[in-house]
Amino acid sequence: MGNKTSKGGGDGGNNNGGGGGGGPAPRRAQPNGRVVNAITKNKKTAVMLEKKIALLDKRKDKQVLEAKKWLKAGNKKKAMLCLKRKKMLEKQIDQYTNTIFTLEQQGFVLEGAQTNANVVDAMKVTKDTMAHINKNTDVDDVTELMDELQEQTENASELSEVLGQGMGEMDDEDELLAELDELNQADADQIVDNMPVVLPKVPTNKIKEKKQEEEDALNELEAMME
Repeated sequence: MGNKTSKGGGDGGNNNGGGGGGGPAPRRAQPNGRVVNAITKNKKTAVMLEKKIALLDKRKDKQVLEAKKWLKAGNKKKAMLCLKRKKMLEKQIDQYTNTIFTLEQQGFVLEGAQTNANVVDAMKVTKDTMAHINKNTDVDDVTELMDELQEQTENASELSEVLGQGMGEMDDEDELLAELDELNQADADQIVDNMPVVLPKVPTNKIKEKKQEEEDALNELEAMME
């Protein structure tokens, strides 16, 4: 075995709570206080502006009613003044509405930045943990472990092969084949012995014809002697 050089040793001293043998203490990504405060302030400001917009809407509607009243009274100058106030209120409402939209955009940007910060922090924790694991793991140890596992596997295979051979000596293969041939021959002889004997049939028609010819010859001979 060579020197067990600790991998990731340069990171070991930077691990939070990593002085003991239990490894670095797990770190949880905490939201940045400034980011949280900014997001909270944006939301509160947006709510405040929405309340202002609701108040300005009421004042705008009131100016419209005032303009109608002065118009009926024949005082166009005051009616026009009410409409100018209405326009000014509408402009203020538009400004507040745009401001709310800007605050919402900033809130999204801040939330995205906080999410990215959490991801980076999680990646740092992963890196520190991997460095701690590799610090206590040596490549030579793993190689030696794999060799030992291979050796034990081969030993187990040889043991299974020995156990599978059974007990006692096996009979000679040639003797077994000769005995098998004898059994086959005995079966064949028994089949031949049990076969029925079939004799050829005698042609009786030809015998009768020959006998008839002999009788006819004798009768012809007797007739010639009379």
